[in-house]
Amino acid sequence: MGTPVKTAVGKCLSCERWAGERSLSADQRVIEHAPDAVGLCIGGPWHRTLRETVSACGRWAVWPVLKTRKIPH
Repeated sequence: MGTPVKTAVGKCLSCERWAGERSLSADQRVIEHAPDAVGLCIGGPWHRTLRETVSACGRWAVWPVLKTRKIPH
């Protein structure tokens, strides 16, 4: 499964603090992940709790992989 980067901005899936399994597609437009993916929040307000890909919080920080993308967000 994948979520377009545009719709993932501000969600755990695209946050540097989310420790779930994910990868950026070859065309850099989609974050690929399992449909039921969850991951620990590391260092954010939900520290050490499992978060879903669509969860969000006020301390979101862009996933470093997205900072180096060659196409606009």
